[in-house]
Amino acid sequence: LMMWPILQWLPQYRREHALGDFGASVIVALLLIPQGLAYAQLAGLPASGGLYASIVPVLIGALLGSSMTQSVGPVAITSAMTAAALAPFAQINTAHYIALASTLTLMSGVFMFGFGALKLGKLTRILSIPVVQGFSAGTALLIAISQTGALLSTHWRGDNALNWLIAAPSALSQLSLI
Repeated sequence: LMMWPILQWLPQYRREHALGDFGASVIVALLLIPQGLAYAQLAGLPASGGLYASIVPVLIGALLGSSMTQSVGPVAITSAMTAAALAPFAQINTAHYIALASTLTLMSGVFMFGFGALKLGKLTRILSIPVVQGFSAGTALLIAISQTGALLSTHWRGDNALNWLIAAPSALSQLSLI
């Protein structure tokens, strides 16, 4: 029978920590909720989906997690990967796209739960730090590129570096310095 970590630490919880923990919770919510809204839009989903992606993992983490300093919730890389994975199959912000994103999320959760149960997290040690950092830097660059159209109020989208380079001259001609 699986032991719920919350049942281990909750009985020893000290009441004098409650005010500080409540303050920390408010600060985390103030930071996490807008971040979740933005990442949902980055994934091509309605902003309200970001509320669920921000709140539900924190609650599940509190029930199932064993670390007091764990970080859960939406991240930019996952949002970008979701958009890239689903773009060929459905148009962004449609009911079909949302259903595909929900299915992808459920499947990912099942796989992660299974990998955790099999203790396969150790496989991540195979990846070198430069590879992980390069992947993160490349994703950050693609996210920045994909948002420049909205930032500059032009009607173009660069969802990868090649498309951005092709669309850039046309987009630059749309800019108005006034």
